[in-house]
Amino acid sequence: MRWIVFALAVMALAVGLALYAQDDPGYVLITRGTWSVETSLVILGAVVLLAFTAFYVALRLVAGTWRSPRAVARWRRRQKAAKARQSQAQGLLQLVQGNWETGQNELLARLGSCDTPLINYLGAAVAAQRRGDTEARETFLALAHKEAPSETLSVGLVQARLQREAGQNEQALATLTRLFNEAPRNREVLRLMTDTYRDLNDWNGLASLLPSLRKHAELGDEQITELERSVHARLLGVSSSEDSGAAVTRTWEEKLPKNLRKDPALIAVYAQRLISLGEGEACEPLLRAAVKRSHDPSLVRLYGLAVGPNPAEQLKRAEEWLKSQPDSPETLLTAGRLAMRNEIWGKARSYLENAIANGAAPEAYAELGHLLEQLGEHEAAREVYRPPIPRAAPARIA
Repeated sequence: MRWIVFALAVMALAVGLALYAQDDPGYVLITRGTWSVETSLVILGAVVLLAFTAFYVALRLVAGTWRSPRAVARWRRRQKAAKARQSQAQGLLQLVQGNWETGQNELLARLGSCDTPLINYLGAAVAAQRRGDTEARETFLALAHKEAPSETLSVGLVQARLQREAGQNEQALATLTRLFNEAPRNREVLRLMTDTYRDLNDWNGLASLLPSLRKHAELGDEQITELERSVHARLLGVSSSEDSGAAVTRTWEEKLPKNLRKDPALIAVYAQRLISLGEGEACEPLLRAAVKRSHDPSLVRLYGLAVGPNPAEQLKRAEEWLKSQPDSPETLLTAGRLAMRNEIWGKARSYLENAIANGAAPEAYAELGHLLEQLGEHEAAREVYRPPIPRAAPARIA
């Protein structure tokens, strides 16, 4: 295109000069020794112009010949890069279609000419994982990190996801811990760490992550509170190496935030744990205060299982609760248990029978059966122990 413009410009200049010199072409005489040249000014200008043009063309040809090897090399590189991009695209499409081996081969075929080898290595790592070759997967991930050391987070996230997919949760946690130290606010790192801690049942680790989740994870207040409740319930329910009430109480006092120590669900877990360890007396004051704040049925039930220092006082409190909740099966069951503990058999029998009549849990039948055995009514006890047969629904007449 530039040559055409240049030629047109020369022709226009020549035409312009010819028209200008039509009436007076001018006269030029050049002598050198015995030699002399006579010509018109127009012809001399044309000769000079042609000579300059010929010199310029010759110079361009020489320069083009000099640069041709580099131009050819650039052309070849462009061709190789185009083929590498095509191979990369084909490899990724093969991975989408589930052709892992073909996709991996395509991604690795022209790595030397690829503009973005990081993507190829990550895709090859995924393909190796799908083929069950975790050793090759780690090799490709290492090459990806070497190729793009600034993309540590991206490579690490892919590595952690693949490790979790392969069931290698311990390795995934090590990878995610390293990423967390580098990017503690990254939401995806936090999400994957949360899932990994859950899969490993590492509730202490997840508890240590809760402050970061509250600050940086995309969780609402209700979600994070529910997660905190779940984590601390697990911590309270897990047997420690000491497996004692003192160890459970330390967990309650040292690891639970103050706002969660008034949560009925967590109080129930804590009390149940102490009762199962034979240390129900330690949780009796806590249950009493919690029921006073909120008449939670599960807490009322546990109060009847917590053996306190003064059973008579416990029974008195349960009977006070009955004044406001006369038909509560949990309160009736608790009152019956406490009456049994105080050896007030008639009152205990009345409370337990009323609890069953109001739909108490099967444990009320067991308590009543035990009471009847204490009273020597063995046949009646057997009837109570026998589970009730559900009534069949009446037949519908068509």
